[in-house]
Amino acid sequence: MSTTAFTEGDTLAGFASRLDAMIAAMPEDDAAGVESAAAVPTPRCTWHPIYSAHGWPNRYTGELDEATGGEWLASIALLRPVIESGGIGLLHGKRGAGKTRMAAEIARSGSFPLDRTAGAKLTGGPVEARRTAVYRTAMGFFLDVRATYKKDARETERDVIEELKRPGLLVIDELQERGETAFENRLLTHLIDARYGAMLPTIIIANLTAAELGESLGASVVDRVYENGKRIDFTWNSYRRAER
Repeated sequence: MSTTAFTEGDTLAGFASRLDAMIAAMPEDDAAGVESAAAVPTPRCTWHPIYSAHGWPNRYTGELDEATGGEWLASIALLRPVIESGGIGLLHGKRGAGKTRMAAEIARSGSFPLDRTAGAKLTGGPVEARRTAVYRTAMGFFLDVRATYKKDARETERDVIEELKRPGLLVIDELQERGETAFENRLLTHLIDARYGAMLPTIIIANLTAAELGESLGASVVDRVYENGKRIDFTWNSYRRAER
């Protein structure tokens, strides 16, 4: 798939068009997969648990109800091979439509690469084969970085970023809640680029439109997604409201 680099003068409409081009360029085989996947339940792989110690909210660490909704099931079928190959997934759109749930199901399946420095700590230690799925909110990530600037901080900014470069899967949720300062933009781009270079997948979740998402992520990250990623727009109705 060929790509054209962004320029600094690109407009928000340009970002949205570029993101939409990812969908338009989807091979016909993928399109056929949407129809077939809608009728097939997502396999449950409870053999690979996720942990609150890795940042996951408690509601996702226990047994989950069976996923429902043809569009949701079709979308996770398209996302799974992207994550398995070390790509970037952008999950955006309506609130309550199952974005974080989808990331949790991918994490629980274990369908992602081994950690880059599997099992190794900052202080050293034995290297062992391991798959770790880490969850962070965007705000939590930036607060962790800022905490390193305190006089009594035990970690440095580099330590925080290095820890998030290593896991086999990183999920960054609630992108819309960050301040979108130049400082945050540089950190986020650096982290995603580093994981992209190491062929480790990242899932980014936001309650944003395509145009807003393009502006928030910036040209570099959008270009990475266009090259080796998948954007899923959660346009269906909220499952949370349907359950009430």
